[in-house]
Amino acid sequence: MFALGDSRSKSGDGPPPKQISVADYFKSLNHPLQFPSMPAVQTGGTRSGKGGSRPTWTPLEFVTILANHPIPPTRLSGEQTSEVIAKAATKPQVRRQKIDTWRSELNYDGQKLLQSWGLQISKEMETVPARVLPPPKISYNPRSKSRGIVQERDLAQGSWNLRDQIFMQSGRPLASWAVVNFSRLSDAAIQTFMTECALCHDSPLG
Repeated sequence: MFALGDSRSKSGDGPPPKQISVADYFKSLNHPLQFPSMPAVQTGGTRSGKGGSRPTWTPLEFVTILANHPIPPTRLSGEQTSEVIAKAATKPQVRRQKIDTWRSELNYDGQKLLQSWGLQISKEMETVPARVLPPPKISYNPRSKSRGIVQERDLAQGSWNLRDQIFMQSGRPLASWAVVNFSRLSDAAIQTFMTECALCHDSPLG
């Protein structure tokens, strides 16, 4: 149900607006609905009154969705977020193989729309100049497992294994700290993270 009136109703000079259903409104326009019990699609604004545009309700049978329309972004669940992270954490060689596979399946060369625009997509990846920087040396406390400086040969996949290591010089005591959550993680996941951070204070790294 929604209020139906004219400009005089809004100014108060005319009769008050009357309540009418979406089905009855389209019936008055000689367009009776075949499926009056189906929900309507809301377009336009979501606010009524000053400072906002009013929503428009259209029956589903009068709506046509164009092909390849993107899905509006919605809040992901914890499981969906974990799946996205797992998909993104891919080794470079595996990611390149997937891109090459997608490039072959999409068959850009056979798409008439791209041809009409004069667009061509290379089958080869772009090559850019780069260099590999030497890893920095890091020193631990002599009482740690490494007994001093960690050499390049001790690195694994660009990272250091901090297990059984002790810092050369401990930092200042952490009297108070806070966590600001800008992610979509649940409160339970944030609480688990905070608990693990607190446990690190009593580890040999401290």
